[in-house]
Amino acid sequence: MSLSQEEIEKIATELAPMLVSQVRKDHHDFWIDPEIHYKDHLDIRNWIDNLNSAQKIFWTGFLGFVVIGMITLAAVGMIPKLKFW
Repeated sequence: MSLSQEEIEKIATELAPMLVSQVRKDHHDFWIDPEIHYKDHLDIRNWIDNLNSAQKIFWTGFLGFVVIGMITLAAVGMIPKLKFW
């Protein structure tokens, strides 16, 4: 016996709410509200975006200090060759 797509969709539409209510009743401690779950994922996404921004700022600053340090060391190394005194 083969079911048509329309019959499958009708069974699924009627069965899904019953399954969800049964899971909520039996596994109440483990049930996560869909809206809270969605917001948690948004919070995680925001945290990851903030982490990526912080990494970019860190590396920009670090490389800036490296460049300034290299220029400073080059200038200090040239002081003996300059005949100011």
